[in-house]
Amino acid sequence: ERSPAAQALHALFERYWVVTARLHPEWATFRGDHRYGDCFTDASPEALAARDAQGARWLAEARAIPREPLAPVDRTSRDMFIHNLEAEQRMGAFEGWRTLSLGALWGAQSALAGLLRAMPVDTEARVEQMLARLAAYPQRLAQEIARLERGLALGWVTPRPVLQRALAQIDGQLAPALRDGPYFEPFKRLGTAIPEARRTALQAAGEAAIQAQVLPAMQRLRRFVVERYL
Repeated sequence: ERSPAAQALHALFERYWVVTARLHPEWATFRGDHRYGDCFTDASPEALAARDAQGARWLAEARAIPREPLAPVDRTSRDMFIHNLEAEQRMGAFEGWRTLSLGALWGAQSALAGLLRAMPVDTEARVEQMLARLAAYPQRLAQEIARLERGLALGWVTPRPVLQRALAQIDGQLAPALRDGPYFEPFKRLGTAIPEARRTALQAAGEAAIQAQVLPAMQRLRRFVVERYL
């Protein structure tokens, strides 16, 4: 039977797992939790401040759990949990660093394409969820551009060679015909349990959402990178 300290630690981990799924819906999707598959992380300054405060509360709670009564594995888990939260807290002190979201390997410019590949589309409900997420994408990218603007004001800008690679990634996503591009990929693997006529209608809805929501948002990001950020 677990000690009171171990019970407290695992209860903390359970709450952390649940809350991070809600606060970071993209990460929840990648780990197989699709309850929030219709939305994105709120990247507004207010939401970021709220997440910082939540992290501070988790850190204080973890530090208050005594280490000595824990089994070796739980001690390691506690130490790693505290280490990660402390690292986030230290880096969070550099507001400009937190605005550097365009990377060569991963970043705001490629996040949606990667996310869509991880989304299940085996049922009509899952596809409708994805369509809702596509509709929410312009607002998410607008928040990202605002964050990059904030970095500019603070004097923090991603290095030019990295930005050039990010720009090439944007162009690579915009270049293909819509149905050959990365955003239409999920609509090519709709579940066979969905009636054929309905699959056709959902593909048309997906094409319309990409045309009206996703591509204009990505084009705005491209203009920002070319005209302002570079």
